[in-house]
Amino acid sequence: MAGSKGFTLMEIVAVSIIVGLLTAIVLPNFFASIEQTNVRAAQNNLLAISGAQSKYYEDYGKYYFVASGPNSNVSINQNLYMAIAAKDPFVYSCSNAPLPYQCKATDNYVTLTTSGASVNCTPVGSQYCPF
Repeated sequence: MAGSKGFTLMEIVAVSIIVGLLTAIVLPNFFASIEQTNVRAAQNNLLAISGAQSKYYEDYGKYYFVASGPNSNVSINQNLYMAIAAKDPFVYSCSNAPLPYQCKATDNYVTLTTSGASVNCTPVGSQYCPF
C-alpha cells in the first residue's frame, strides 16, 4: 500500500503507551504541588492569625476565639485586627485559653499547629508533610 495515508495500529498503540506513561509520571507531581500550595497558604494564615492574636492579647488581656469550616470564606472578626479570606480545604481553629496559645489548621492530609512563631506539620495517616 504505497499510497495509503493514516497511522497503523502499532503506531497508535505506541503513542498511547507513551502518553499513558507520561501521564502516570506527571499527575502525581501535579496533585502534590496543589496540596503543597494549600499547606503553604494555611501556614501563612496561621502565622497571621497568631500575630493578630498576640496583638489582641496585649490590648484586651485575653485571646480571641477563632473557628472556620472547610471551603468557606474565612472572615475573622475585625476586633482581631485582621480579616483573611481563604478558599482552601483547611478547618481553622484557635483556642482562647491562656498560654501556651495554639492555633490549628486541619485537612484530609495534614494538621498544622502553631508553636510560637513557627508552624509544625503532622501528617494524617500515610500522608507526608510538604515542608
